[in-house]
Amino acid sequence: MTTLLRYLWLFPLTVHAGYFAATCRYIPNRVGPDPGAAVSRLVFSFEWLAIVLFSNLLLFVFWKRMPHLSDKTLSVPNREYWLTNPEHRNDLIARLQNLIETILVLINIFFLGIYQWVYQSNVLTPVIRLPIMLLIAGFITFPLTLIAVYMVSLMKALKKPRPPAQ
Repeated sequence: MTTLLRYLWLFPLTVHAGYFAATCRYIPNRVGPDPGAAVSRLVFSFEWLAIVLFSNLLLFVFWKRMPHLSDKTLSVPNREYWLTNPEHRNDLIARLQNLIETILVLINIFFLGIYQWVYQSNVLTPVIRLPIMLLIAGFITFPLTLIAVYMVSLMKALKKPRPPAQ
């Protein structure tokens, strides 16, 4: 994977951070589904940023540490094949890192969609208003479905190793 693709997840994260910074001041002082369950804008902002940044940091650290994990911690289908020699192990690590890179991109699109939903549900005249079905389908369901499909297809692929190169 090229360096550009490897760090592609930073694009939706940066867009989200910029959009959040530009729009969070328009969120009312109380945010929530009803007045009894509402929290202050400051609490919402802190919690939202903590969730987004912590999950990105956690996935990035896991991606970075992946090559250094012991064989005991790598629990994958057809484990014996993937851990028998360094070439197979490196291929496995590359595949798992690609999965994490994909998750990082898609989870940031998901977070952007959730924030947009909260934002436009709480602001009378949002700067950008997307149809709710677009938010649900394009920013919530689609990324989560792609993550699930990628994970299932990767697990299936790991059960059947690649044939040796000719």
